[in-house]
Amino acid sequence: MRFNTSFWERNIFFALLICIVFTFAIAPFLQEEEAASRLLNVFLVLMLVFSVIIVGDTKISFFVALLLGAPMLISNATAFLYTKEGFPVLVAFSSALFFIYVIVMLLKKIFTSSVIDINIILGAVCVYFLISVVWALLHGLVEAYVPGSYDVAGEQMSSVDMNVFMYYSIVTLTTLGYGDITPLSASARSLAAMEALVGQIYLTVIIARLVGLHMQQKT
Repeated sequence: MRFNTSFWERNIFFALLICIVFTFAIAPFLQEEEAASRLLNVFLVLMLVFSVIIVGDTKISFFVALLLGAPMLISNATAFLYTKEGFPVLVAFSSALFFIYVIVMLLKKIFTSSVIDINIILGAVCVYFLISVVWALLHGLVEAYVPGSYDVAGEQMSSVDMNVFMYYSIVTLTTLGYGDITPLSASARSLAAMEALVGQIYLTVIIARLVGLHMQQKT
């Protein structure tokens, strides 16, 4: 099943990036408003849909992406992905698998492309954001299974807050490390160290790849 039309090929990565940026940059300021919360769910659903479209080049890849993303899609569509009553472990786990699959498929597109255009660059940016999403989910799963794995401003978390972990994932991936959130358990520390390494390796490898291909196009 192919969705590749000239319109989507030109704009799909941009649309996905807009949804991701909205979730990261704007959503935290809209938590207390019910209408804003619903709007956030719309953007999350769109992010999932665009991801499935991007990786759904073939029937197999489309159905794999749809299968992995179905739990998160349903939860977001019904506005119950993250609730105050508890952390949905199964949804978080399937969501992590879904985004890992999307990342792998996007990297395949990037590394097999012989032409560097704006679509490829936006795709690489999307991957970087999605890596932080995956690790945020993994941090949430660690806290859910081993409560007290993270210290937040001198206190252990009383419940899994994905907004906290989204922030923590970004500052860890970029090795910014403010120190306001500290991993306490062995699994949390290992996860944080791996995220920092992946963030640095990704930037180095992808930038080198894009620059190399860009130079080849000029010769």
